[in-house]
Amino acid sequence: MRLIFITFLMVLAINSTAQKKLLFDVNVSLLKSVGKDISFTHVSEKYPNVEYSLLSREKFQRAYFNVLGHVSYPLTGTMNVGIKSGFYFHYYEQYFSAIERTTLTLPIMATLEYRLFKLKLNEGGIEIAAGKIFFNIDEFPFKIKNGNLFNLSAFYTVKTRSIFKFGVEKQIDRVKITSFSDRFPKEKYQYKLNRIALALSYGYRLGE
Repeated sequence: MRLIFITFLMVLAINSTAQKKLLFDVNVSLLKSVGKDISFTHVSEKYPNVEYSLLSREKFQRAYFNVLGHVSYPLTGTMNVGIKSGFYFHYYEQYFSAIERTTLTLPIMATLEYRLFKLKLNEGGIEIAAGKIFFNIDEFPFKIKNGNLFNLSAFYTVKTRSIFKFGVEKQIDRVKITSFSDRFPKEKYQYKLNRIALALSYGYRLGE
């Protein structure tokens, strides 16, 4: 959150004193989880003879999408900094039980864009984004509240308007277990659950 806040203040401060204009774009992305699920064994600290199998990496079962607004400021001729936010939509996704949930999660990320080449009105480069994603899943004995989000994408802008992106995204959720079972009500444990996805995006730059 500190990185996002600093980036936001930079964008406001620079824009208030410079001649360059803020850039606005809206992006829609389709994401699909990739990679194998990775499990690990947790041995209870209170009950050494009790072991539990958990996941340190897990795929979302279904493809999902996001809609993100992005405001950025050109620091140089090849580098922009900015902030993006919006929502992610998951349809009938299972988390820790057989319950299928339709959920909205809310991200906010600081961004850094770097242009690698320019061909007339077209240009390409890379974008790095990092921030937080806000949501709450509570399925006893598991609970997730918020996580971290990282994205690395290659982009190609056509005639300064249409923006195509392809990238990889990592989401790190913090999972808390309040009790493994009724037999061990005081057992508590916390671990990180990683999710990796490929993302294909289309965006449109506004007001330029």
